[in-house]
Amino acid sequence: MVLKKKVIITGLIAVALLIYAAIGIADYFKGSRDREMQALGEKLMEQIEAFKAAENHLPATLQEVGLEQTADGGTLYEGETFYYTPWNDRVYSIEYASDDGRNKLRMSDAEKWEVSYSVNLSK
Repeated sequence: MVLKKKVIITGLIAVALLIYAAIGIADYFKGSRDREMQALGEKLMEQIEAFKAAENHLPATLQEVGLEQTADGGTLYEGETFYYTPWNDRVYSIEYASDDGRNKLRMSDAEKWEVSYSVNLSK
């Protein structure tokens, strides 16, 4: 009887640990596209900064950097769509549509990506 309780408790603990691990793995992969997009966005920002250093101004559009513009005004960069907005002669932003339906934005003078409250880019 005592052995049976130990087996049941051990089984329940094993199931709980498996569920916990599955949730952790799902959360990790859920954010993996965002991590990839942010890494690409940072590479794109390096290209913009190189253009700015060479030309002494920000590009008006990313076509000046040699990238293809999409029909909806975005820019294709390594197969992904980003949106570029120059705000003044020094500051610009890069934005993309994340899988969770929210836009992620990074200002050139900021250290991190933030949720953007602009128009939904995923439509």
